[in-house]
Amino acid sequence: MKKLIIPLLLLMLLFGCLGSKPHLSISISSVSPGHPYEGDMITFTVNVVNSGNADANDFTVDLLVDNTSVKTTAVSLSPGSNKTVSFSWVPLSAGDYHIVAKVDSGNVVSEPSAEKETSMELAVLPSEEVDAFSIVPSKKAVDVELFDVNREGIQAAYTYSSPTAELPGYFQLLKYVRNSKGVKIGTVNYADLSTASVLLIDGPSSVEQMTSLLGALTNATFEVQNKTINGTEISVLSAGSSALPVCVWREKGWLKLFAYQELASYRTCENLTGNYDPSYLNGMLNESRELASPLPFNATVLGSMQRLSNLTMSEYGAAFEDEGGFYGYYVAKEPVLQDYVCNDRIVNRSNMQVCETMPTSSSLWTTVQRNVGNYSLVCFSVPKANESSIEIETKALDICYSLNFSGEERLWKRLLDVLVSRCELPGNFSCVSYDFSDGALKLNLTQNRGETVVINGFKCTEESDVPTKNFQLNQSIILKSNSTVHLEYPCYNATGAPMLEKYAYFGSRMYLNYSVEGSNESIVIRGNMSVRKI
Repeated sequence: MKKLIIPLLLLMLLFGCLGSKPHLSISISSVSPGHPYEGDMITFTVNVVNSGNADANDFTVDLLVDNTSVKTTAVSLSPGSNKTVSFSWVPLSAGDYHIVAKVDSGNVVSEPSAEKETSMELAVLPSEEVDAFSIVPSKKAVDVELFDVNREGIQAAYTYSSPTAELPGYFQLLKYVRNSKGVKIGTVNYADLSTASVLLIDGPSSVEQMTSLLGALTNATFEVQNKTINGTEISVLSAGSSALPVCVWREKGWLKLFAYQELASYRTCENLTGNYDPSYLNGMLNESRELASPLPFNATVLGSMQRLSNLTMSEYGAAFEDEGGFYGYYVAKEPVLQDYVCNDRIVNRSNMQVCETMPTSSSLWTTVQRNVGNYSLVCFSVPKANESSIEIETKALDICYSLNFSGEERLWKRLLDVLVSRCELPGNFSCVSYDFSDGALKLNLTQNRGETVVINGFKCTEESDVPTKNFQLNQSIILKSNSTVHLEYPCYNATGAPMLEKYAYFGSRMYLNYSVEGSNESIVIRGNMSVRKI
């Protein structure tokens, strides 16, 4: 009998040990916010339970979105206990997502079970269209301004500023919004001398990021107070009594920032949030919107600017890009002085004139101005590469000529001679035809001195004084009176480097070394040449 009892006890102990295991299960207990928008930080709270009779140590809890792991954390549970675990995730776009929460996915500490995994479907809403002035006071305004930058504008500004060690000036903002769809910046000056400023970011920006941004831009430390105002959770950022408080909150896919200053009272953004009538300010900007116009060539819009200044002048601007460059225009509707002086060159097309500032050695920007009726227009182009091109420069002219506004065309005036295409040489030499292309001057030259001359040297250069020996020809050219010879030689800048065909306007000096046939006396003459490509 004793022989039977001992094996029985061993079996009981063995099965007892095998039965002492953890039993894990998981469930999603809450999702906040309940109706999320793209860019919102969504918090998933899961409840993990160990209903077994053994400890479960260092097992994993995972959250997956569309089969991609968002976060994994380690948890330990004693028998009969439970624990809540929170995960945060920010959707960058709207849509339906499959959410899965798993516990001990590798079955390391417990047996496989259907209870170790749970799932749900989550709908993320797209950000709603928002009025930038929907969070400012409704009262008499004298100056309204709105900048509206889209996703392409943010990416372009960041991409072409990023090679610098630090993004300059306002581009600091792009460190925080580069993944966003757009940014709206609005300012309002009121008749009672109060002011309101608005910043709206369409994307995954958070209150914490905005606090860091303001600190970086103002070199101040902000304290955060969370308040409920008109049913909305709002963070009020303050940096001491000398600085204006700033209200920041997320709503319908946007991060909203609002600051307000009123000299006559101590009202701040906290007192005014939710008290607005957006139609009032939008109505004021309708006239500015009428100045918007498409470009005469294919380009992607990056953003726009609208302004109504002192209730008398409407302004509109827009920026664009294509593969080769950046472009833009600015239109102001106001009385124009008819005696405006253009101190650069005047370009004519049909009966229209524009004033063009050409790129310089220190700048790649081409700026064009045009007056028509009561409208002032400024257009610009700048290449993305580190050198100018005629194609990019010409597009600035194309923009200003394409904008069509009613009124009498104003004629530009200048004090200096207008830069035109010309080719001038003294001594009875003249240019039959000429052009500058592929880095070379192509000149058909004639002379009517009544005698045959021998051309010993020729040079096209910006240098002010060229010794004869520097431009001797390999073989002299005999040119009879009233006959023509074709010359094709490279042109050089003031430092002696070859000049390239970069701009729509090209100007240089020409040096000609010649002698009368039968004479050994060399004569050097200097002429001027300019070429207009457009």
